[in-house]
Amino acid sequence: VVCVCCVCVCVVCVCVCVSGREEQLKAKGIDPKLLRSPPKGPDIQLILPPLSKELEEKIFAGYVSPLQPHPILLPHASTTLTKQAGLGAGGEERMEEEVPVVLTDCKAKASLHTALAACPLRDCGVTDDLPAATPAPPSLNVPIVTHARPTSEAQPLFDESEVTRKLRRQPPKFLLSLLEPNEKTDYGALIQELHGEYMDVDYFTASCTHLVVGKASRTEKYLGACACGKWVLRKSYMEACRAAGRFVEEEPHEWGEKVGSVPLEPLECAPKKWRLALSKSNNGGRRSEGAFHGWKVLVCMEKKKLSGLKRLLEAGGAEVVMPTPSSVPTKGLTHALINISYFPSNLVSLEVLVKEGVHCLKPEFITDYLSKGDDSDMESSYIPQVKSMLKR
Repeated sequence: VVCVCCVCVCVVCVCVCVSGREEQLKAKGIDPKLLRSPPKGPDIQLILPPLSKELEEKIFAGYVSPLQPHPILLPHASTTLTKQAGLGAGGEERMEEEVPVVLTDCKAKASLHTALAACPLRDCGVTDDLPAATPAPPSLNVPIVTHARPTSEAQPLFDESEVTRKLRRQPPKFLLSLLEPNEKTDYGALIQELHGEYMDVDYFTASCTHLVVGKASRTEKYLGACACGKWVLRKSYMEACRAAGRFVEEEPHEWGEKVGSVPLEPLECAPKKWRLALSKSNNGGRRSEGAFHGWKVLVCMEKKKLSGLKRLLEAGGAEVVMPTPSSVPTKGLTHALINISYFPSNLVSLEVLVKEGVHCLKPEFITDYLSKGDDSDMESSYIPQVKSMLKR
């Protein structure tokens, strides 16, 4: 009976103590029911963005690479999350494996705040204050040196000499004329050995830069080179190049330079005369114009000479027209080179050409014009039929 009375007294004391404790907790704003029987809370699940398997293992292992963005690491002491929080079947508190949570994404951090706000342990002393984000690393303070841009264009380190300009030019292109067969073979090989280009053709082409001839003549190559101001050189030029092992200065070997005391013929002087004249008249040596610039020429002569004369005139800048079986183009003509045997008198008369101011000339006029360098004596080269018309 005494034992039963003692137990009852103890129970009453405990109830009084508990009742007093509950009053104290209520005074502090704490619900005593949470201490007696905490309700079973929902599972807390943190949803992170999809990660690779390797990265996920590193995160759950607590590994943070220094190359990754600065994470927020929740310490074990206060904010360690479990994969599942709640109470066991017997009412005991059940905490599974604790995992430090690493957050690097803004959405993930927001999800964590939401989960902690809904957690039933919030009012039981578990704080949901997240530590401040790791501050950004200080700058390296590496001085950046900036150089002021020049106010004017960079000046060349040296003035480009005439020799330097020649070295930067395209390789010279050579035509050979009036040479012995063995000399052509020898000089052609020498030109190629010196990295020039040997143009082995039987006609004149305006794409050449030099012509080496054995003597001054009335050939197509010689007259064509004069008409467009090319270098026309003696054989001594090739021998000088052989001795020097390179292409030497052309002027001492140019046709037109006096050699010894022998006077030069007009045809021998023509190459230098036309080269200098065309260099001066064409703005810095650009030979876009030739000896026949501005001419529109009607050519009436035999076919075997027609192609060569046409190439010669066009090399000198002339526009060449030829009669057709049905018509003769006369509009804009300035000159007509006529062999009277091939003139189409049934299509056009000489009187019409003369009235339109066309100079009706013998084909030989071209050689005389290039040799003298002017057309002051043009009337002496008119065909006889036109001379007789002018005397009337």
